[in-house]
Amino acid sequence: MDGNDGYRKKVTFWLAAVLPLLVAAGSGAAPAGRGTAGGSPDKGAAEAGAPAASSYEHWRNQPDEPYTDGEASFQRILTVLRTKYVDEGLTDDDFYRAASRGLLQYADPARDAWNKLLTPTEYAELIADLNGQVVGVGLEFSFESESGMGLVLSALPGTPAEAAGLKTGDRILQVDGHSFAGKQMRDMVYAIRGKVGTPVALTILREATVFTAKLTRSKINWDSVDATMLDHGTGVVSIRSFAKATPERVRTGLQALEQKGLKALIVDLRRCPGGSFTSAVATTSLFLPDGATVVRLKERDGTEDAKTASGEPVIADVPISVLISGTTASGCELLAASLKQNLGATLVGSRSFGKWSIQSVDELPNHYAMKYTVASFYPPDGQDLSGKGLTPDVPVAAAPDEARLQRESVATRLGADPVLQAAQRLLQRGG
Repeated sequence: MDGNDGYRKKVTFWLAAVLPLLVAAGSGAAPAGRGTAGGSPDKGAAEAGAPAASSYEHWRNQPDEPYTDGEASFQRILTVLRTKYVDEGLTDDDFYRAASRGLLQYADPARDAWNKLLTPTEYAELIADLNGQVVGVGLEFSFESESGMGLVLSALPGTPAEAAGLKTGDRILQVDGHSFAGKQMRDMVYAIRGKVGTPVALTILREATVFTAKLTRSKINWDSVDATMLDHGTGVVSIRSFAKATPERVRTGLQALEQKGLKALIVDLRRCPGGSFTSAVATTSLFLPDGATVVRLKERDGTEDAKTASGEPVIADVPISVLISGTTASGCELLAASLKQNLGATLVGSRSFGKWSIQSVDELPNHYAMKYTVASFYPPDGQDLSGKGLTPDVPVAAAPDEARLQRESVATRLGADPVLQAAQRLLQRGG
């Protein structure tokens, strides 16, 4: 919070994809309520997933011609649009919004995917996600922009979606009579979300039948952390985002596993695109000895700062394997790298996304918000992994139906998840 501007609220976080954002969904799915119908935006809820690593290439296209006399040229453009543009309906609000959006998104082509003007709705949804306060119907779905249809992956237990009988394979054609062809996942997400107790009607295609499901929005309890004990003392902690409650949830999960005789640990970050900066650092610290370097930061003026762990680790002397994929990004990459470099953890899976920068969000006087990059971060050894990501020590291809598998319990998934199986075998061999 800036003491000189009472209206400005500031949030600092790691962000893997544009908005709505937060937890991970390996397939571009969004847990309803989070990034979909009422959970918290998941990797999929954040624009159907983080961009492929190859998309980093276009960031390098810096303008090759100087833009001199910028202020005079801008004023000239504004004057011409005010007086000569064919559409007389455009207002100064339209022009200033367009200029603000362009300034944030295109001033630095190297980071255009992370800097953005957020609408009041987008800003409110982001804050709700970070605080774990989401209202929706409890659907997890993927989204196809061309057709505008949402494909239901699951209805979360105990939610309005489950009560309405919605199930895997259903297709969402419309929300309250509105179609979404050519739009983005977030548009459908925002249409399904709303206020507690308000109705929403989903037009559903199930096989050859079209029907309308009428639901009432409610608060969605969506947990970004899961801790499970497998055979032979191998525990699995899955983290899907870093929200306010994540550090405590991870602490509780690790303590529960330790009480059950934990001998080896798998940390599954394959559906984890990022989240709160503070939570990411605090969560990582739970694994590390006092004074260990969690992350290194480099700010605008070149100032470098190292965040270190404080206190004793929740667990110690336990071999760790970390599962990563192309949807492991930002703070989740930090956690993976820190466990590897501080504790010798083995990375299993496929190359991570490669987003190593921190964004801040400031609320504006008109209740829009600006999201902009404030720092770069590096793993404890100082490597620059931006656009590169983490390379797994043990490369393992994901299952063809990984999207479906990720919705199953860990115990169920173990029989068909090659990445999880490889990590378990490695730990059982003492690797």
